[in-house]
Amino acid sequence: GTAANGLGTGLLFYGQDNAGAGQNMARIASQVEASSSSAFLANLSFYTVGSGGLLEKMRITGNGQLLLATTTIPSGYGMNIATSTYVYGNLTVSGNSIFNNATTTSLAVTGTATTTFAGPITSSSGDFIIAGNSANDVLLNPYGGNVGIGTAGPIAKLSVGGAGLGGSVISA
Repeated sequence: GTAANGLGTGLLFYGQDNAGAGQNMARIASQVEASSSSAFLANLSFYTVGSGGLLEKMRITGNGQLLLATTTIPSGYGMNIATSTYVYGNLTVSGNSIFNNATTTSLAVTGTATTTFAGPITSSSGDFIIAGNSANDVLLNPYGGNVGIGTAGPIAKLSVGGAGLGGSVISA
């Protein structure tokens, strides 16, 4: 016979809960992704028990893509992590990288160590914004050539919105 998409096999881990009832605990499964005369791809999925029962938490596709907390991956990407992620230690990102949350494209860098960016950092508008307690605390606008502190729209080479040292205000 010919393998069809969706067919596969797996290993089910079964145990007892604290009341002694039998429960599915985890599963590792392989599944055919694509089967044709020119290609055969299969994935390997890992399932664990959460509040919704036995759910897929990680998948490695036949193309080597990694999916965490999701079962979809945008075309052209090698990894999709659909949850908050903490990296302890060094993280090196090369190539074009998109950092995105549900409402805004963002990259948060925290800690006491020095952070070095070895290339341009841009947003879809071309602005680089350093935000603290309020939005747009520092704005570097490479297309206009202006720098803003406390303003989202710098109108001079240096625009400062709000009170400066000693209560003074610098404006254009």
